[in-house]
Amino acid sequence: MEEKDEELFEQISTLYPEAMNIVFKIKEYMQEVHHKPVPKDELTYLAVHINRQLKYSELNK
Repeated sequence: MEEKDEELFEQISTLYPEAMNIVFKIKEYMQEVHHKPVPKDELTYLAVHINRQLKYSELNK
């Protein structure tokens, strides 16, 4: 993984801890079912979108 991608992963992890907790559960599930690793760049992508959905859900309560 490139250094910039690693930095982005760390920033997203820090900024969106709730989303990252969900992402790590998804990662475990995907690895159990498909027996393949999930790259950090994909985890970062998921975290951004999951965080957006969490924020959207909070606003619509």
